[in-house]
Amino acid sequence: MTIDRRSVIRGAVCVGAFGLTSAWVRRLAAMVPPGMQALRGEARVNGSPVGVGAEIAPGDRVTTGPDAEAVFVVGEDAFLLRGDGEITLPEAGPVERVLTVISGRLLSVFGNDRLTIDTPVATIGIRGTGAYVETYEDRDYVCLCYGRAELRSKVSISYTKSLDTVHHDDPRMLYADPDMHGGRLFDLAPMVNHEDEELIMLEALVDRIPLFGPEPIRMR
Repeated sequence: MTIDRRSVIRGAVCVGAFGLTSAWVRRLAAMVPPGMQALRGEARVNGSPVGVGAEIAPGDRVTTGPDAEAVFVVGEDAFLLRGDGEITLPEAGPVERVLTVISGRLLSVFGNDRLTIDTPVATIGIRGTGAYVETYEDRDYVCLCYGRAELRSKVSISYTKSLDTVHHDDPRMLYADPDMHGGRLFDLAPMVNHEDEELIMLEALVDRIPLFGPEPIRMR
């Protein structure tokens, strides 16, 4: 039987829209190699335009155009980068693994290796978790979707917070200029702009399920 790779990817990415089980998506995901899995709009890797099927390697810089959305896999990690995004992927080898989020909105799931997410306002030390980050000129939004992380503010080295979440339990907005927010470094925030179905899809692409379970949990 001949498998249409693009149809397989479209099926995986549409898990939320059709209410498909993660087991079905995992079977589909096993049919496709890593790299750029799905793309709407424009994406570039190290400055060069790419399409579905493009190889993406550790250390690469990935950018997206306005209103774009790119889904890609590198090793045991999977990413959904929305429009006007720019990230630098962790290097391979024995060096410290750092994912740099320069701009935009990024949903990611990670394998068990230790990794630091570096944003303009914060660093998040994680291992085997799912996380969503949005960057703005004056603040960062961080949601540890599940797992454990060490959240540190770049504005004040005295602010360190250990997070241990199961299901989007403790999103936070971290400020670049606390003086503009009554001296506060952060505020608690709601879960915004990412969905359980997207996490299920990303984990499926690396043959895993989220810690909150194999089926979508509807947020109310």
